Amino acid sequence: MNKQDQKQLQNEERRLTAKLEATRAVESAQETAKPFAHNTKQALKAVRKSNTSLFVSIQEAYKALYVPEAKPDSAELLAFNHYKTDVLAVFDRSSFNKCVRICQNDLIMSNLARLPSAWSTLSKIDSILTSDDELQSVFIELLDTNEINVLSAESSVIKSFIAATADDDEVEEEEEDAVESIEPVVSFDSSNFSDSELAKLDKALVILESLGFYVEDQSAESEE
Repeated sequence: MNKQDQKQLQNEERRLTAKLEATRAVESAQETAKPFAHNTKQALKAVRKSNTSLFVSIQEAYKALYVPEAKPDSAELLAFNHYKTDVLAVFDRSSFNKCVRICQNDLIMSNLARLPSAWSTLSKIDSILTSDDELQSVFIELLDTNEINVLSAESSVIKSFIAATADDDEVEEEEEDAVESIEPVVSFDSSNFSDSELAKLDKALVILESLGFYVEDQSAESEE
């Protein structure tokens, strides 16, 4: 064996040794990370299960206690108003109203396991779906193709709907407009209103939120 052949053999041995060491390093890293990844995934599953339970509990209360045709301060809504008052002691008004609207959306609730757990994202999906009935089939298609999934952020959800419904030459411009738009804010202090006034105000706030306004209750800030 000449020197050139010996050199090539040495180079090949070094290459194989380096490859084997790299493989072992990857396997070692995977084993080290495995228990931590398991714990994190279990925690994520618990969070999603908790959010699902929250939505289901509010949906059950709404269906059992809320009478859509009743006046805000009527006797028919007395139980729901008591329920809402108790819940708002530990849950902010804006998030509660979003949860109510989300829980009213059967399409979202029936696919909750495939959707992100963030209330703001689910609320955006609800706004999109209620803006046009034809978007419901688009929504199912986006779920089935995994374009929308448990990891989707609000901006990616908007982009997915735009891409699925807009002409190719309009997609880029509309995506930029949607992502850069600023959600209008309506601020109020619920501590300045009586229970009957808040019951009436809630209906107006629901309409504003459905139009894209972010409703901010500053009562917690004023109490601080």
